[in-house]
Amino acid sequence: MATAKSFNGLAVLADYPEASFTAPGWKVVYGRSRAVCVILEAWARRWHEEVEPIATSHRDNWFKPRERRSKTKSGAFDLIGIHAYRPPGTTVGTGDQSNRRSGSAIDINGHLHPYEATHNGPYSDGFTQAERDRVRAIADSARDAEGRSIGRSGLDFARGKRDGMHLEIAPGSTTAQITQAAAAFEEEIGRSSTAAVWFRNAFGHDVARFQQFLADGGFAVGTVDGKAGRNTIAAVEAFQTARGLEVDGRVGPDTRGAAGLDGALIAGGVDLPDPGPTDAAAQGLEGPIVQTDEE
Repeated sequence: MATAKSFNGLAVLADYPEASFTAPGWKVVYGRSRAVCVILEAWARRWHEEVEPIATSHRDNWFKPRERRSKTKSGAFDLIGIHAYRPPGTTVGTGDQSNRRSGSAIDINGHLHPYEATHNGPYSDGFTQAERDRVRAIADSARDAEGRSIGRSGLDFARGKRDGMHLEIAPGSTTAQITQAAAAFEEEIGRSSTAAVWFRNAFGHDVARFQQFLADGGFAVGTVDGKAGRNTIAAVEAFQTARGLEVDGRVGPDTRGAAGLDGALIAGGVDLPDPGPTDAAAQGLEGPIVQTDEE
């Protein structure tokens, strides 16, 4: 039996992939591979900085998220910030042919930018023209070694199916092209696209947990904020020196193992600072987001 494929030609995944990253807003997002996660994280950060803030997540969501449903635990409306992998059997949008089924696409701020096919009445994607230009440029920023773009924005889908919140690995992209595009983003996001290693510029729950470990051990890490800046990397190097490890400022299996944190989940265990205001606060809609299967 042939392996099922999503629209971009990549094999669909039967369950959540192992690779993940923390997006702005502190939500853990799952992608098909480390290389794809590097690309999706770079896109998410650029969206957050250049287009609009990604709606904040909450530590109650530090589990594998299912489909989005905009409800708090009390049943009130809330905002969904970002999501990528879609488990099998969902019928929303293009269902099991969606590129999110292959863990190779991401949706951002869907509460602001609706999918045209599910929208009643006159359609608006919720962007200004300048924002549309930035979204397209973000998708186009993923390029292989020959300079060919391997990203696509849902803004450019066929009329009737436009999906402004959506970014994806473009149809026909090869594994080699994805690997090349991811490598070009590594220094920007501070993570290896081939191994479980983070370094300067990394962001996420795993960074915050290691910062807390360093701070508890008396290393001058600065603020425990989940961001690997100059102070954090200097503290990593001091820890590596103290334990007789290779001093490279990179937190991989050896350094995590020496800290007794090898194999730890990406999420949990550290109180993180407020990521800052989003349009959710302006609407009085802040609150924990519940992720369940979409009906």
